[in-house]
Amino acid sequence: MSELGLTEDQRDLAVMARSFLERNTDLVALVAETVPEPLWTDEQLRDAGELGLTGLLAADGGGTHTDLAVVVEQLGRTGSALPLGTVALAVGLCEVAGIGDGALAECSAGQGLATIVAAEPGSPDISGKPAGDGVLVLDGRAEFVPAGSAADYLLVLARTAEGGAVLALLDSGQDGVNVVQRTTLDISRRFASVELESVVAGSGWWVAGEHADAAFALARDAVAVHAAADAVGAATRLLEMTLEHVRTREQFGRAVGSFQAVKHHCATMATDLELSRAAVLGAIRSLDGDPADRAEAVPAAASFAGEACSRVASQALQLHGGMGFTWEQHVHVFLRRIKTDELLAGTPHWHRDRLLSALGARR
Repeated sequence: MSELGLTEDQRDLAVMARSFLERNTDLVALVAETVPEPLWTDEQLRDAGELGLTGLLAADGGGTHTDLAVVVEQLGRTGSALPLGTVALAVGLCEVAGIGDGALAECSAGQGLATIVAAEPGSPDISGKPAGDGVLVLDGRAEFVPAGSAADYLLVLARTAEGGAVLALLDSGQDGVNVVQRTTLDISRRFASVELESVVAGSGWWVAGEHADAAFALARDAVAVHAAADAVGAATRLLEMTLEHVRTREQFGRAVGSFQAVKHHCATMATDLELSRAAVLGAIRSLDGDPADRAEAVPAAASFAGEACSRVASQALQLHGGMGFTWEQHVHVFLRRIKTDELLAGTPHWHRDRLLSALGARR
């Protein structure tokens, strides 16, 4: 996030998170395909928990969505596979919904991994059917679940037949839970498909009604904005790499960055990046404020930053010349990550439709 919009504590948090993630991310080994699955270790997750990164949104964590976005941006900037964002968000949502107390403490401390399972925008929602004895039966599929194959717990966003929101926390090893790791464009993180076939959530592990409605809406918006924050971090890294390249790469006896056309492209990249930061910061702050403010701020940020960061990535690839297209050069790692972020929680077109609907409703 832009340092102008952050507190001193948040700037310190960014420095700490970046230092931790840089020590625990090896991009050379990643592109050489020598990092063991799932690209991080349990010890690294526990270390993140000890630093308070996985429990930022827990009641005793004392953090806000802006704090979490600061960390998520550093995940993108370093190309880290650690699922700190999805764990922290799942913990915070469970607290909002009032479910899964024991699992919350475990995941907040980095001793367990919880991830969010939700149908893609435009796809049928996962079905939640209340049954007797206070249980809920879940059926449906989510195509792209972050760290799904390594998760201990699954926070499922579902709807009843009447359209009401339901949140349920499941053990990933329950009967009827089928998890399959996906091969995606992004090689820096892992995603899985999750299919639920008559999976039962017991009493105390699911919630419906007002609490579920609020948590469901918050979850949808938070996933979109934090994906945009990750893209901003990755785009920041690409701009830094590009500026370093054009300052040192020479053609015709001079640095390529001295040519006016290259300067203009770099300036456009910086403009796209800073505008994206501003939009994402505004949307992130709306997550901590009045839900009515999110209706416009979230889709505006997700649609703009998604496309703007993709432009930064494409331009970075071009300005690196032929080197940018090689596997050993890390440009493609961040480009792949940004393109994945652009589509994770709805396409820019889908978010623009949301924004137009919100603006129409206001009029």
